[in-house]
Amino acid sequence: MVFQLVNAPTLAYLQPEMSALEWRVTMEARERPSTMNAAEVMNLAFELSVLSALGAFLQTKSRDYMARIPSTL
Repeated sequence: MVFQLVNAPTLAYLQPEMSALEWRVTMEARERPSTMNAAEVMNLAFELSVLSALGAFLQTKSRDYMARIPSTL
């Protein structure tokens, strides 16, 4: 999933890393530094907390799903 952060000029990607059974967030590099005031940083922190909560939710669901799949040896 791709997210355009409202409070930062960057994209964030939420994707599974199959080898570790974890959902990872990747943020694109910026061409230049970003300066924010305290309110903007707080808004960005809120956006990241929502992204984190979604990643944790997807990770829990993925692990539950994988635990129910019979292992093939």
